[in-house]
Amino acid sequence: TMWPLTCARWPGAPDANATATPISPQQSHEKHHPPHAPHIVKKSEDTLDVSRIIRGRLCETDDDVDKEVRLSIVRNVRKMGLTPARAASILLGALSDKAPKVRVDASQELSLMGPSAIPTLLNVLTTKQKTHWRFYVADILGRIGTPALTPLLKLLENERSLVWHVASVAVQRMRKKAAPALKKLCKMLGQTSSSRRRGIADILASIGPSSLSCLRYYASHPNSKLREVAVYALGRLA
Repeated sequence: TMWPLTCARWPGAPDANATATPISPQQSHEKHHPPHAPHIVKKSEDTLDVSRIIRGRLCETDDDVDKEVRLSIVRNVRKMGLTPARAASILLGALSDKAPKVRVDASQELSLMGPSAIPTLLNVLTTKQKTHWRFYVADILGRIGTPALTPLLKLLENERSLVWHVASVAVQRMRKKAAPALKKLCKMLGQTSSSRRRGIADILASIGPSSLSCLRYYASHPNSKLREVAVYALGRLA
């Protein structure tokens, strides 16, 4: 299940309405002197607890946690032995950080997770998340490249227009890495509805010269609408 992207609603995140629980002197020290991420891992062998601590650190205000500490957490999440789903969810939450550098690094770390981050990222595309989050994740999936291609192509068969559009943007971001799907995309251009042809044409144009034969075929097609969209894509290639 995809965790919500708002920090305060994450499982294990600080709850402003919860009854205060007594903490030990050690916990109090760590709250006011947040350690760097590697130090957190050494302090606990329980990955669930580590995940909870990290989420708590990232969800505190900028005054409570120095930006460099949050950066350290983001840059080390992949090394902490967390499950891919937990690591990806933590990094997704960091995409809403107030500091641009934290957001940029979180995006980069998600793309570096590669295939292991794909299920969590796809959940964002297909669940009721805000539109800008979906496009942000589409860019990350595009950077992950070929491993994300097959599930994204399945989403291009989705009837929901927003899901379809975001998936097409993700495949377009792959550029040449989407070439293995060229045959399927070429067939899709001739079979998809007129309202979606432009999106497929954009993908074919982004792949580059290897899509020329497909586009030339449609440029001389009896269907004038297909000819029009093929010429549009060829113009983008030029």
